[in-house]
Amino acid sequence: MTHDNTIIMEMVRSSLFAFYITAGIYCLIINKKKLTYKYLLSTILFVWGLELFKDALSQQFGWFTEIRVRDIYLLSDLLVIPLCALFVLTMLYKKYLTLKIFLRHVLPFIVWPIIYAATGFRFVFFCGLAFPIAYGIIVIPQIFRGIKRYELAIVNNYSYQENINVKWLRTVVILLALTMIFCISTYTNVSCLLFYIYYAYCALMWIYIIYMTERLERPKWSPEAVFVPADASLKEEAQEMIAKMTAPVSAGWNMNLQNCFEKEGLFLNQNLTMQDVAIRIGTNRTYLSIYLNKKLHTTFYDYVNSYRLKYAENMLTNCNDKIVEISQKSGFNNSSTFTSYFKKKNGCTPKEFRNRYRANNS
Repeated sequence: MTHDNTIIMEMVRSSLFAFYITAGIYCLIINKKKLTYKYLLSTILFVWGLELFKDALSQQFGWFTEIRVRDIYLLSDLLVIPLCALFVLTMLYKKYLTLKIFLRHVLPFIVWPIIYAATGFRFVFFCGLAFPIAYGIIVIPQIFRGIKRYELAIVNNYSYQENINVKWLRTVVILLALTMIFCISTYTNVSCLLFYIYYAYCALMWIYIIYMTERLERPKWSPEAVFVPADASLKEEAQEMIAKMTAPVSAGWNMNLQNCFEKEGLFLNQNLTMQDVAIRIGTNRTYLSIYLNKKLHTTFYDYVNSYRLKYAENMLTNCNDKIVEISQKSGFNNSSTFTSYFKKKNGCTPKEFRNRYRANNS
């Protein structure tokens, strides 16, 4: 690097160091509910900032020019990988993080740089680089299973998905995987431009993660606890519940549900949950979930929104209200959700539906 590039690089690192430390403090301050995954996010941001500070010191004192020192730094930087994995897993599973699990994830990433620093064997260094790949092969499928399970629990307990869906975590996993590849590339190909791109990419990624994490509405229930398997391999408890729900009982529930939705318009409540309906008809959430899934072959989300959809269709054909107003009056949280759900079920947008109706009846 030239002298001017070195000065610019140090200014960039100093600015980003301040950004990550400030962001970490911000995440601590706003964590009023003392959520574990937010503490982990703060820790990751602090570690990320300290790694930049470490790199700045290395350049200042010339340590980074020594290959062995640079390799040790690279292995130590990989410590953020298990922290990021724990951050995502703790978001998906309540009470997931224990000291034993934390050490199981983190210790290997601490041991590899220590062994390499003590021995200097290149074989150890390459094993340390390969270990995150093996770690990812084990952890990433677990994360994706957790996301799928979480989403199934959402549609079985909520009539809306704004700020509670965790689909964005799939994007986060991909972004973090690319970050690891990017990180290794910057160490093996020392280039100012590559460093600048890497730093900009990481900053934007963490801004996105902080924003999405703060928007997330944490369910009061544990997704893995309320999840009912959709396949034939039901647990004995679930089978017993279904067996108890014989024709007279289910018929009673069916009538109660129909009355609540068709006569009382319960679906017009934009924030309606499974718990609200269960209390209204005098049962519990688990029984109602099984009834909808196994008896009516639908989810709570689709059951509620099917009524909202019919209500909206009627308004589209009988009034001149704007689409936004119709979505709100029908019980949908926002017009974009209404439009996407409407198009999914009817194959056209609400506007197209209205235009076709008017064209056919003009």
